[in-house]
Amino acid sequence: MWKFDPVIRNASYYRRRWSFINGLFSFVFLVAGAVVPLQSS
Repeated sequence: MWKFDPVIRNASYYRRRWSFINGLFSFVFLVAGAVVPLQSS
């Protein structure tokens, strides 16, 4: 079982990193969606 421990730890690390990147992208899209209509008008 100890052989899979680093793999599980890596998976949770990558999942946390992916959720952070996901949140960053959604934030960027939110800002872009709020700024673009203001600039076009």
